[in-house]
Amino acid sequence: MKTSRKLIFVLILSVSCGYMVNAQTTHTWIGGSGNWSDPNHWDTGLVPAVNDNVLITGNGTYTVTLDLDTTINNFTIGGTSGIQTFSLSSKTLAINGTGTVNDSGNVTMSNSTISGNGSLSNSGSLLSTTCTINLPYENFGFTRITNTCDFNDTLITHPNSTIQLYSQFQWGGYLTVPGDFVNNGLIEYVSAYYSANGTLNIPNGTLVNSPTGTIHTTLGGTYSNYILAQLDNQGSITIDKALIIDKASATHVNSGTIILGDGDLTLTQSGTNPSFTNTGMFTVDSSRILTINSGTFNHSSGSFNLSGSLNATNATLSITPAFTNSAAITLTNSDFTCSALFTNQGDFTISNGTIGGSGSIQNDSTMIMTTMIIDVPYENYGFTRLTDDGYFNNTLTTHLNSTIQLYSQFQSGGDLFAANTLTNHGLIEFVSAYYSSNGSIEISNGSLINAQGGIIHTVGGGTYTNNINAHLYNQGTIIVDKSLHVNEASAAHISNGTITVNSNALTFTGSSFTNQSTGLINGSGTMDV
Repeated sequence: MKTSRKLIFVLILSVSCGYMVNAQTTHTWIGGSGNWSDPNHWDTGLVPAVNDNVLITGNGTYTVTLDLDTTINNFTIGGTSGIQTFSLSSKTLAINGTGTVNDSGNVTMSNSTISGNGSLSNSGSLLSTTCTINLPYENFGFTRITNTCDFNDTLITHPNSTIQLYSQFQWGGYLTVPGDFVNNGLIEYVSAYYSANGTLNIPNGTLVNSPTGTIHTTLGGTYSNYILAQLDNQGSITIDKALIIDKASATHVNSGTIILGDGDLTLTQSGTNPSFTNTGMFTVDSSRILTINSGTFNHSSGSFNLSGSLNATNATLSITPAFTNSAAITLTNSDFTCSALFTNQGDFTISNGTIGGSGSIQNDSTMIMTTMIIDVPYENYGFTRLTDDGYFNNTLTTHLNSTIQLYSQFQSGGDLFAANTLTNHGLIEFVSAYYSSNGSIEISNGSLINAQGGIIHTVGGGTYTNNINAHLYNQGTIIVDKSLHVNEASAAHISNGTITVNSNALTFTGSSFTNQSTGLINGSGTMDV
């Protein structure tokens, strides 16, 4: 009987102690500003302990300072009037329940951590300087990141919310999110110091800027801001201060809107098959520069409004729809692919690459090409300069008032290789900028026809002889101011146009040269057959 009573007593004591250990007390802040550890500021007269709930919801403007590391259950800050501030400096707050920052709530963090097994939502403001948040965070209000802040769990932003990457002095606003991040609000880069910049880093996921999402780099400072993430933009990105997107092996996609307003964009691509594909609206305003370092830039559909400049190095520029360029494009060690008519009405410079695809090129303005392979039909209405080798493996057509300049510099000649008959209606000009350089035309299968109105001119300069390695049929004008050698085995060269040898020499090598009755040969130079 005594044993049974003892057992019952032990069970009651155990249950009672268990209840006391797990009991949750709600503590409400009273009495204006003060330290968390002061029991006189809590309605219970006790400092909140583990598993307790905390309410900082009294109206008025005051600050509660967390002066000791603590663990609690639920946490709520924000009343109906005034501003209620919760301040952490070099402290840790663990929330195992629900953390809520209401509209009038304000959390300021410096060198601090918010962790725990719960979650935190912000409808007011959270100002962070060098901090860590180790629980799920939902932003309905305003969050400012100064220096660094690591969100090591999920980060969710809602429409009309703001995350501000704030740079001051030499501290950048550096936000790290480990996994996929969907932005439904505003991500704003703000610089208050000339050498400061902001960075959004997502090492293991994708930045999805949803249809309601906005990313804005605002004016201020001189250093570039960064997105170190794979980008899926479905919303709006406005660049008013330089932005660099840099992520290895990323497949970036824009189906929304990207505008280079007062800032430039640099796309740095590396790793395995990196690419950026535009199917939305991409605008590069006047005086702005889009720079592509490696990888592929695809304009697949939508609109690509290029009023500024596009510079690419070790990259491929691929344009699917018909496109008219009125700006400056410079491709270095790069390829260009078009799937429809590409009309150049601006300045297009390309070197050490290939122009390919199922489309064609129409040059109405200026194209400068160095060491190039052109596998598409090419029509020249404007000015085309060839330095070193230019291989035209499809058709090449020149029009009245157009110019093809074979430009020789240093020891690189301006050489034109045409796979098929070339009929020249404009000007083909040999220009040497170096004493030991020369230009040449070589046609694999067919003739060089200098049509009526067409001009071939070897301009004075240098000492080496220019060459035409093709059967020549001259109906227009040939002017020799620097030696020219027309050389094609078994070719019967014909001229019924005008040949003027002003200086140096014109030499024909082949089976024959015929100057027909309407042809005119004059000048003070020499001509050899």
